[in-house]
Amino acid sequence: AGQSSDEGKEITGFTTPELEGEKISFPLEKEIKFTPELIPPSELWDKAETIVLDESSKKEIIELIQSLHKAANTGNTKKFLSLNEFKMNDLSKAMFSNSDADKQRNEKGMTEFLKMIKGKLEKMPKNFKFRLVANDKLIYVTDAKGNDVIKTKSSKDDGAFEIPVYISKIDGTWILA
Repeated sequence: AGQSSDEGKEITGFTTPELEGEKISFPLEKEIKFTPELIPPSELWDKAETIVLDESSKKEIIELIQSLHKAANTGNTKKFLSLNEFKMNDLSKAMFSNSDADKQRNEKGMTEFLKMIKGKLEKMPKNFKFRLVANDKLIYVTDAKGNDVIKTKSSKDDGAFEIPVYISKIDGTWILA
């Protein structure tokens, strides 16, 4: 499993059912249990703490997301890379590509990405929804309606896209995962 459909090895699959005369409402969720042949190396699952959400934790998480939003919207590459450091390093390890060349390529890609979205993000929502996932090791953060909190303004030329935000806690520190 990779970031795009032509990367990696398929570990399981699911096709949306075709129902005649009935509408399927999205998002459609389906739990699929499987045992992978090979578990990619990742520090996240070993280091991530079991999360207990309280008001103090929610406040800290919102501050982290606000920092991410500000860094992305102002094009602050240094801050953006710093906030995403664990995520980028762990993803490289999980994809068996942890060389300096890979790190430089990832940083270059992030820099180009920031150039694309600089000044184009929608305002941060006022209300957030926190959903514990992955055996309470991750939090998926959305707005109150369930939409991703980091998203670009829609334009007729570029459309819009959303970036899902997953947060974890490692060694007592909230991180992007």
